[in-house]
Amino acid sequence: MMKLESRFIIMNPNSFMGSKRTTSAPQRARHKAEARASILDAAEIVFSREGLAQGRMDRVASEAGVAVGTLYNYFEDRSGLLTSLLASRRRELLERLDAALAAADPSFDAQLDAFLDAVLAHAREHRSLLGLVLQEEVAAVMARLSPPPGERTWDQLLRRARRVVSLGVSGGVLRRRDADLWPDFFLATVRAVLRRDLTDRHDGPSGDAATTIRHFFLKGAGDRAND
Repeated sequence: MMKLESRFIIMNPNSFMGSKRTTSAPQRARHKAEARASILDAAEIVFSREGLAQGRMDRVASEAGVAVGTLYNYFEDRSGLLTSLLASRRRELLERLDAALAAADPSFDAQLDAFLDAVLAHAREHRSLLGLVLQEEVAAVMARLSPPPGERTWDQLLRRARRVVSLGVSGGVLRRRDADLWPDFFLATVRAVLRRDLTDRHDGPSGDAATTIRHFFLKGAGDRAND
């Protein structure tokens, strides 16, 4: 009996400590990810409210409810924070868009609707950052940040718009003449509606924004037998 008890006392702490190490690492990683996300949310509020030039790290820290020094545990400096914010929101938009396109019927109409619904939904959720997203190239210059060509939001959206528009061209919904311009025209229409809503200070893209964009784009690029 004494041997069994002694053996239990020697072995059990090692087993317990090993289990503790296994569970604590994921918890620390999750806590760090949640803290980083909270800081980015606070940065979105501050930069959108005060502007790129005026938004300061101490304001972000105050909005996030942490000490200023805590920000530097996650981001090297103010430019690093802004870079991460733009990259995070860009990634969220593209992930949402890709998921919507993958789930939709492969027809042109369904893909077009999925594209618009995803982009406009993201705009509604992040309206406070809409100006930064629409003016990303200008923002990059102001903050001395420049995403590599091909990684900018417009370039990524254009790549996906080309796939959607190609379905309309191949299906005879959009005319083939000047078809290389349709993706740019389509995105320009989306951008114009988003700009309007931002300038007019609506609560977000109006309820009929998708219908407006769809009608204008198809009317301008619709197939005409005599053209």
